[in-house]
Amino acid sequence: MSPTDRLCPHCGAPLTTSRLECPSCGQRIHVLRHAGLEDRPAAPSKPSPMAKAAGAGGAAFLLWKLWGLILFVLSKAKLILFALSKGSTFFSMLLSAWAYSGQNGWGFGLGFVLSIYIHEMGHVYVLRRYGIQASAPLFIPFVGAIIRLKQRFDNPAQDARVGLAGPLAGLGAALLCLVLGQAWDWRLGQALGRIGAWINLFNMIPLWQLDGGRAFNALNRAQRWIVFVFLVLALFLTGEPLLALMALAALFRALGRAVPRKADGPVLALYVGLVAVLAFLGHMPLP
Repeated sequence: MSPTDRLCPHCGAPLTTSRLECPSCGQRIHVLRHAGLEDRPAAPSKPSPMAKAAGAGGAAFLLWKLWGLILFVLSKAKLILFALSKGSTFFSMLLSAWAYSGQNGWGFGLGFVLSIYIHEMGHVYVLRRYGIQASAPLFIPFVGAIIRLKQRFDNPAQDARVGLAGPLAGLGAALLCLVLGQAWDWRLGQALGRIGAWINLFNMIPLWQLDGGRAFNALNRAQRWIVFVFLVLALFLTGEPLLALMALAALFRALGRAVPRKADGPVLALYVGLVAVLAFLGHMPLP
């Protein structure tokens, strides 16, 4: 056998390095044409100066964003710890977690209560930005949680933003659960993300003291009709039955008499965007 000959790794028949297939078994052989080169590792290519600069810039950008996120979390930790330090909040959370655990276990109960807590703290955060003092959340099993205002608050535009802050924070919690559930094949996280999205979508019904009802108080008649048309289209696209109830409620509010004349574009955009994303997450196919 010449130095350029080799044995087929599949059947052991002799072959030359110039052959790409074994003449005996027909299997494809990955070899080089010159003897001895097949065992030499390929020399690593050196990155260009531009690639190095791009990599360094990308790493610096990620570190900057991460540092900003850490600072944001630390700045809000005081508010989060303030609420959890209240005995009424802490023990009502434990009671609700026990009630929600049922057949799904404590993991689901605690995760579900934490998602509600994040939703409620979204309200508290925006209330404090407007200078309105509010109590820590008080949990009621199978109802949710309530926040008591410590002073009068009758600004419809600000109240609409306070109302939508809850579903916005709840959307963040649902997204986090879904991302972790997808990345780690964590079924509990996927379930918490799905039900979290649905619960926050339910709060967007434009009736009573629900978050959607408070948002509608800042929309004029034309904007309410826009929301109604959007909800009907979303219903046909997703088939979510809750959107039918939301569309009927929007129609009722659009035909009502107590409607502000001034339009509120940011509230309209935030309401439509939240409904679109929450409805999508609730029907997003999971493996």
